[in-house]
Amino acid sequence: MITKLTIKNMRCFKEFTINGITRLTLISGVNGVGKSTLLESLLLLIDHKSPDVFAKLNSFRGNLFLSNTIQRLWEPLFSEMDTTNELVIAAQDHNETKTFRLQKNKTVTMVQTENYQDINNDIQKKFPPFFSNHYQLNFTYHHGDYEEKGCYFAGNGSMTIQFDSPPRQDRFYVYPISSHVMVLPNLISEWFGKIELSGKKKILIDVLRVLNPNIKDLFTVIVDGVGYIYVIDITDKKLPLREMGDGINKLLLISLTMIANPECIVLIDEVENGFHYSFHADFWKLMDKLTAETDCQILATTHSYECIRGAVNGVTENGNNTSLGFIRLEEEKGKIIPHIFTKEMLEFAVNSQMEVR
Repeated sequence: MITKLTIKNMRCFKEFTINGITRLTLISGVNGVGKSTLLESLLLLIDHKSPDVFAKLNSFRGNLFLSNTIQRLWEPLFSEMDTTNELVIAAQDHNETKTFRLQKNKTVTMVQTENYQDINNDIQKKFPPFFSNHYQLNFTYHHGDYEEKGCYFAGNGSMTIQFDSPPRQDRFYVYPISSHVMVLPNLISEWFGKIELSGKKKILIDVLRVLNPNIKDLFTVIVDGVGYIYVIDITDKKLPLREMGDGINKLLLISLTMIANPECIVLIDEVENGFHYSFHADFWKLMDKLTAETDCQILATTHSYECIRGAVNGVTENGNNTSLGFIRLEEEKGKIIPHIFTKEMLEFAVNSQMEVR
């Protein structure tokens, strides 16, 4: 579980450190103060081995198409879009520190790229018939005694990555859920099959039934090579889950991610989207229980006072005073300052009707 995070030269963060990140961490603050960037930093740190990590970061911001211009692809990640200043992300996990550093390669401006199909032990190389006339980004990654070095290339709509040596597989998995939730049917079907084979389907059904008690069972249907999850309701009617509303599909995605990927970190932007305010307490009660059972962690941004109150009430109902934390980001004299609330402090603030968003 991530407990401490340091960010340097990433978007609005010149230099930023936060302690006290908990298993369930809510992040609030005015627009543009860095809430989404905080989530993005963890995505980049943990998922940096993926050749499409920059596409994921763009998608998280709502930019769904990979641009072939560096300015739109990765320069916005750097503070003041200056890639010559080193971008650094460091996170502490179980008293171990993971550190990722990213910076423009000042010597290479034109290279023939290599497209890696598999970034694990068996690396397959392809040589596409084009050259990148863009600069490359060099990165280093440290975790304890382990070190990775490599570089990213971009050009003509393609994103590639090269390692100095085959990287090892990290035990961490991170999954970002943006404010405009996008469900990938085949990935969801794969995860659903995984939990069905492991005998954990009932856990998922029980979670979904808190929001929709009419759900009796779930199964998958393949249509034109794409897998979709269907619901059997209490009248034995079969319905595609994707047609049952944003709330139930978002709850499915969050819950299924954790059940299928124990020890993962789920990053949720504007977590309240899709849920009626009356469901917030039940939602956080479920997430408190599910993260404990799967050893997962949720970091989520919110603008909703009802969501914050629901988190306090849901976790309190579970009798847990340590799982929930709250971070309010504020800009003071050009610097982003985190204000940390424990669950008890947040509960007092909410009960006193103090403005904490």
